Amino acid sequence: MDLPGRYGTIALLRQSQTTEVNVVTSFGVDTPAVSFGRDPTCSVRLYYPDVSPLHARIVFNDARKAFLEVLGARGLVVDGCHVFPNDAALSPRTIALENGSEVQIHGKRFRFTYPPKDVRAALAASPARASPFPCPANRALRLSMIASAQVFSPRPSNNPRENLRVLQSPLRAPFPRAPSPQPRSPSPVKSRGAPAAAPADDDDEHETITLVQGAHPRVVEEAKDLVILEDVEVAPAPPDRGRQEAVLPLPKTPRRLSLHRAVLIRSAQRAVL
Repeated sequence: MDLPGRYGTIALLRQSQTTEVNVVTSFGVDTPAVSFGRDPTCSVRLYYPDVSPLHARIVFNDARKAFLEVLGARGLVVDGCHVFPNDAALSPRTIALENGSEVQIHGKRFRFTYPPKDVRAALAASPARASPFPCPANRALRLSMIASAQVFSPRPSNNPRENLRVLQSPLRAPFPRAPSPQPRSPSPVKSRGAPAAAPADDDDEHETITLVQGAHPRVVEEAKDLVILEDVEVAPAPPDRGRQEAVLPLPKTPRRLSLHRAVLIRSAQRAVL
């Protein structure tokens, strides 16, 4: 098991508890938020059709207490209880996580644990763990899961380099592309005589995903799934446009003339005439 992170540890548990070793893999949490879903930017990427692009998040408050935000339409299971998101989109359904709480998404079981009490203060005061890669950019551990048959058919190669090449190559996602807003229908007058649109290709209706970026992923098989843990580069957050717009000078309205000044100007105009 990896060392605990500043906020805790997330472990992927085996679906069947017939073996003594119940943990498939684990990683320390060094960021104040961990996202679950099938979006490529999620911390834990679950490439399954019934998982939403952003299905859930674990967030930490200033006191480093963990809270689970339920966002996916199909919900999830927390400590044996099925929980669904709020109907109103104003605020997500939020659940406080205890030490050792289990979260289950699409049958995949994750266990969250806080750091041991005797090292919490030291971990909180320490910077994020250094990456083994000599790169100045921010890096973080990312977990990806997908059905093995979607990647290797009928089975992985005996050549590790060939398997790595497949994992690094773009792959057709096992779910359709998220629907985009429909454009306004053109006027029948303008569309008269225009060439008919070509039918959508089946490949265009599905997203393309890449499972591995680097050359040193940790890949294991659990049941019929591939579990990939990789140290990846985290893109810097985009600048806050709202904050930039706030510093722009506001337009100034012209000063209104006082009554005394207006009378003097009118008197001067009459004298000229």
